[in-house]
Amino acid sequence: MVSFLESVKADVPALVRAYLSADAATLSAHCSKDMVERVVRVAAATPDAVPDSTVLDVGELELVDLKFLDGDPAAIIQFSAQHIKCARDRAGNVTEGSPDDVQRVYYYWALTQEAGGGFVGADGRFSPPRWVLREVLVRGMHNLL
Repeated sequence: MVSFLESVKADVPALVRAYLSADAATLSAHCSKDMVERVVRVAAATPDAVPDSTVLDVGELELVDLKFLDGDPAAIIQFSAQHIKCARDRAGNVTEGSPDDVQRVYYYWALTQEAGGGFVGADGRFSPPRWVLREVLVRGMHNLL
């Protein structure tokens, strides 16, 4: 479990940045197809607001539950991340927040294993299916500065 949480934590900064900026390419490499489509659709609904995707720090990850989502095992983790709460228009003008508005944001993530099972590598060892991000819930935030 420790190595699982460490591997997820290593991906958190890149995934939070991709989530905030609706970076479909990065999200596609780590998230379920439905998750990527939702994030891209939300970003398309607000094309004039480009959020700052700077991640300053990630707290410790905690496994809070193991459950089934639509029949698939899911690991529910929680953590906090510090990032900038600021959005700009296409000209670079601040439309929301401020470049120095640091927020601590509390996340819940649901990770499930990729469909299709694992695979046997060239070395003959079995590799289990990858865990992918399926759901994101922001459960709160507050200003730090």
